[in-house]
Amino acid sequence: LNSSSWSPSALFTPQSNQSQEEIRQDDIYHRVVSAPPGKIGLTFVEYEGNTMVSNVSDSSPLSGWVFPSDVLVAIDDTPVRDLRTRDIVQLLTDKKDQQRNLRMYSLNRR
Repeated sequence: LNSSSWSPSALFTPQSNQSQEEIRQDDIYHRVVSAPPGKIGLTFVEYEGNTMVSNVSDSSPLSGWVFPSDVLVAIDDTPVRDLRTRDIVQLLTDKKDQQRNLRMYSLNRR
């Protein structure tokens, strides 16, 4: 997966009092999080065409690395933008016996 093919600013819809130009590249934080085998303790919701983290369990191995409102854009080398939430959960479940790399974006709130 080539990170230059992603357009992170396109993932975030500005709030009503914020124009698209006000979301600068340095407002967007990109990371790849390595999820160990097993349950990852994340809950997802579809939000404006994106898959957003809605909850991180206290017992999640990703607690402190993934946060509510983070946007999931890929699992390993598979983009998830056009997948339904249940399909993403199924993909994660199918790979539960192995490590998974989650490509995430989040907005840096000032």
